[in-house]
Amino acid sequence: MIVGLKWIGSLEHYESVITENPIEEIWHLIDLFTADETIAECNPPVNNDLVPFICESIVQAEEFRTSASISGEHTKPLLTYYCIHNLTKAVLALETNCKPAGYHGLMKVEIPPNGNLLDISAQINEGVFWEFLQLNKVAPVKNLKITVDSLIKRCGYLIREYNFAYRKTSEALVPRLVADIGLNELELTIDNFDASVKDNWIRLFPKLTEYFELAESRDQVLIFKLKENIPKGNLVNIQKVLDDVLIYSVFKNPPYFLIPVTDPDLLWPQEAYLYALSFILCSLVRYYPDYWYKNVIGYKRNRWAIRKINSIVERVYPNLMINIMYNYKFHRFITADF
Repeated sequence: MIVGLKWIGSLEHYESVITENPIEEIWHLIDLFTADETIAECNPPVNNDLVPFICESIVQAEEFRTSASISGEHTKPLLTYYCIHNLTKAVLALETNCKPAGYHGLMKVEIPPNGNLLDISAQINEGVFWEFLQLNKVAPVKNLKITVDSLIKRCGYLIREYNFAYRKTSEALVPRLVADIGLNELELTIDNFDASVKDNWIRLFPKLTEYFELAESRDQVLIFKLKENIPKGNLVNIQKVLDDVLIYSVFKNPPYFLIPVTDPDLLWPQEAYLYALSFILCSLVRYYPDYWYKNVIGYKRNRWAIRKINSIVERVYPNLMINIMYNYKFHRFITADF
C-alpha cells in the first residue's frame, strides 16, 4: 500500500471542455467539419474530391440527430443509427482519404426462437463497420456472429443496466488508481470481479502485465504496482502507461475501465460495441415491428434497457468521434459546476 501523501489531481490525460450542454457542444464542434475550409486545413491533406461527401455526410448526421431527438421510442433507434452511421462515414473519409464502402458492415439480424433480446444476433460483413474496425487496428472476422449480450457485457457504459435489467455481471471492470505525491508509485486495484479473473488475470489483461506486477491478492481484490523498470516520476510518464492500459470514459465517474480479453475476436474499442448495438436496434425497428411492439414496447425491462442504450449512443458515440476528428485528442465534456 502507498503510504504518505497521495496525488490528488487527475491522473489520466484528456482535454476538459466546460459546457452547460455536452451534447450540443459536441455537435457544435462536429459542425465545424461541414465547412470546406476546415477540411482544407486537415493534416495530412484530404482529397478535394472527398470534401462534398464528408460535408454532406455530417450534415445528414446532424439532421438525423435532430429528428431522433424529437422522436419517440417507436422510431428513435432507427434515426439514431443513421445519425452515427453517416458520422462514421465522414470520419472514415477524413482519416483514410478514401470514400468508405456503401454497405453497413453488419447484416443478418436474427431473432432467436425464444425471443430473448440478449440472444438477438448480427453478422459482420465488409462495409462501414468493417472499415471502422480496421481504422482502430482491429482485424475484423467476416461472418462473425455477435449477440446483443456479447456487446452489452463488454460495454463499460452499460455496467449497471446489464446488472439491473438482466441480473448479469458485466465483463467491464472499473479499477481504482492511487499515486504518491511524487508520482514514483502507482497502485491499481481491481475488485468486484468474477472468480475466474483472479486466476487468469495475466491472460485476460495482457497490457496490464507489460507495466504492472501483482503486489497483493486477497478474496476479491487484486492490487498491482508499477514494475521497477517502468519510467515514472512525473505525470507524462504515468499518463503514457495509463493511455496504453486503460480505456478512458467520456464521463468523470467512473473515469476509466478495463475490458478483459475473453474473446480476441471481440476486442474492440467502445464505439464499435455502441455502433453494433445501434445497428441491431435500428434493424428491429425497421424490419421487425411486431417484435418491437411485443418484446420491447410491451416488455418494460427491455424497454428500460434500450432507453439507456439509446441515450448512451446519443451522448457517447459522437464524443468518441470528436476525439478522432480532433487529432485523436481525448475530450471530456463537463457540465459547469456552479
